[in-house]
Amino acid sequence: MIPRVGAIPDSVLATLPPLISDFIIGMRSWAVMKDGVEHKNLRRSFPSRFMVYPLTREENAGFIASKVEILLDAVATREQHKAPGSREMDVMDDIARPLAIEILCHVLGLKHPTPHLRERLAVWSDHTADTGGRFPLQETVELYAEGVRFFLETFERVETAIARADFTEFSEQGLLVQLVRERKIKTATAAVAELRARVAAAPADCVRLLHQVSTEVLRCHPPAHVIVRVATTDFNFHGRTIAHGDGVILHLEEAGRSMHPGAMDFFRPLDSGGTPHHLGFGHGHHRCMGGETGQVAAEVVMEKLLLSDIVAPSARWARLFRDLRLAKFDWEESGSFKEIHAIKLVF
Repeated sequence: MIPRVGAIPDSVLATLPPLISDFIIGMRSWAVMKDGVEHKNLRRSFPSRFMVYPLTREENAGFIASKVEILLDAVATREQHKAPGSREMDVMDDIARPLAIEILCHVLGLKHPTPHLRERLAVWSDHTADTGGRFPLQETVELYAEGVRFFLETFERVETAIARADFTEFSEQGLLVQLVRERKIKTATAAVAELRARVAAAPADCVRLLHQVSTEVLRCHPPAHVIVRVATTDFNFHGRTIAHGDGVILHLEEAGRSMHPGAMDFFRPLDSGGTPHHLGFGHGHHRCMGGETGQVAAEVVMEKLLLSDIVAPSARWARLFRDLRLAKFDWEESGSFKEIHAIKLVF
């Protein structure tokens, strides 16, 4: 348990270091802590086509696939003249990071993001998501303020675009427009081999199988293994009284593993009931808003990297990437998140 933010008296705050006291004072008015009307309205404005798995796959898988193909084409061009076995790629640098920015621009509804804006979005994301002290605090604060200024200025342009019904710069279905309107254990190698065998036997099952694999990974290895939430009402949990305003630490990884004790099963059938298949994105009103779209992106990358020679043999990189081998997997737990630094493959 952590103390209620609003229950800490000013006399106690005065004894704390300025960094901590300023943070607590800021949290008192933070929308997600108050869970007020404004926060609920903002969350409702997030387009459901990015939050509901069937919708986001139908709406966004094609877009994501086109971006992954461009990125893989660049890798193929760069590496094709090297000898087999000496070619390499870093999934994080070559695919994950640039793909994440493309998806972010797509979600926001930025139709023509410049290279400079893409670079700034990456910098703002890295710093504001840092919970492990990778960057100096002063630098993070300054970059956070820079990002806030950009979005405040952007919202003004969005308001003008809506008033003029001119959506050449911003997508009418994007988050920026919606916000403004609202305010008004198997080894990985064995698993890949089995996935390829199953897809080769039944290509029509490719999407379903990829979703089973990604869901099982998220169940056992969620991006955030610990999150903190604030109780919005008094309740009793296994004999422990949780009071309104109490902070509650939730262990998502342990909860996910308790759903199906035992070894990972990448091809576990997914029932269609109301029980969540994993807690990698949280659950309920405060679950990660972009989680399902991120899951679709991971599935598309897996399909293009691991299965192209089966489902799309005419793709330029299909034969080139057929004999991928993992050379390095560098990651660490940083704060409450798992940070992947490098996934190097040779082929």
